[in-house]
Formats: sequence, C-alpha cells, structure tokens
Amino acid sequence: MIAHVCAGCGTIYIAGNDSLVTAVSWLPIGDQVADQGTVAWAVSAIEKYLSGSLKTFPGMIDIKDNRALWMRRKSALRDIEPQTLFEKILHQIAQIPYGHTLTYGDIARKLGNKGLARAVGQACKKNPLAVVIPCHRVLGHNSIGGYNSGIFRKEYLLGLEKEASDKDC
Repeated sequence: MIAHVCAGCGTIYIAGNDSLVTAVSWLPIGDQVADQGTVAWAVSAIEKYLSGSLKTFPGMIDIKDNRALWMRRKSALRDIEPQTLFEKILHQIAQIPYGHTLTYGDIARKLGNKGLARAVGQACKKNPLAVVIPCHRVLGHNSIGGYNSGIFRKEYLLGLEKEASDKDC
C-alpha cells in the first residue's frame, strides 16, 4: 500500500504494510493502492520527524540482499552483518545521528578505503528509504554534495534537524 506525507519541501511517499516499509521516496512509488491506514505507524513517525519531535525512527532498518527495509518492530533474527558494499554503505549512513553530518570521504574511511567516496555517493543515489536512511546527512568535502531528490530538500532536512537540535540546547 502507498501513503504520503506532506513536508515543507514536497510530498514523501511511503510503500509498505502494517509491519514493514519497502520504500520511502520523494517521487511517486509504483501503482499500488493508496491507503494511509496500512502504514499509519510509518506515516506517524515521519510526521513527528518533520515536526522536530522525533529524532530516531522506531523499529529497525534491515539491510540485506542489496535491499533495505524499515521494520516496525526490532527483530533478533535480523542481526546479520551487511555483506555487499551497497549494504555496508547504507548501514554506515543509517548510523549517522540526528543533527550530525559526515562526508562521503568519512564514510569511505569508516569502510577502510578512502577511495570509496564515489561509491558512497552512488549508494546515496539508490537509497530506497529516503529520510529514514539519512543520506541527506552525507555531505561533500567542500560542499553540501548532491541529493537525488534535489538539493533544496537536502537543505530543508538539514535545516529542520539543526533547528530542532538548537531547541534542545
């Protein structure tokens, strides 16, 4: 099922069901039936994130078989180390705390090879869970870097997190 959330910089589309989300995107997702209720838990979490009141998404991210899923509940059965480079990169990005940023090079170094910065950028571009796996928190060395859905959205999300973090001080 598909749901959507209106943000200050566009609409976020969510595909999934009552136990997991398979996609979060700034672009319309497929031709599934629209049903806000089926993914109400995810809609609620994204709305709270956008309001600045949620800093950590509930449940867990499961990254395996070159796919990423946002699961409603944590599962001990899913403690599998990422295997592919894409999985490892998304796993690193998912660990970036709210209100913080890293560069493409920082993530490449965390993976043990500073030459992987371009691969980090490509993984961000293919991120199936926009906002939830926070690729917007990955910056260039001397710039804001890119964002598949538009720099204005990246700037919006970074500004939202900075504003909410400043209120915590």
